[in-house]
Amino acid sequence: DLLNLSGDDVKYLTGTVNRDVLFTALVGAETAIQNHFRENMLQGVRTMMNEFIELRSKFLSQQEIEGAREYILQTALQLQEEGKVNLKNKA
Repeated sequence: DLLNLSGDDVKYLTGTVNRDVLFTALVGAETAIQNHFRENMLQGVRTMMNEFIELRSKFLSQQEIEGAREYILQTALQLQEEGKVNLKNKA
């Protein structure tokens, strides 16, 4: 579960994946997940995410959103296998 990522792990994941893909994955996501990512982003990235969601969310298909979410989750799982993040519990 992405909510189990520590703040440092969120920052690592955010720096690893394409930001447009990450922002697409967060469109319509649970408020807790959006906030967890927002709280652990640099202000500039947070501003970009908020603008992306505001301006582009209307034009994204559910298939695009789901595909982005799957990509983010698979990337997080791969990073966990590599020992770079921990999805099991917050540190």
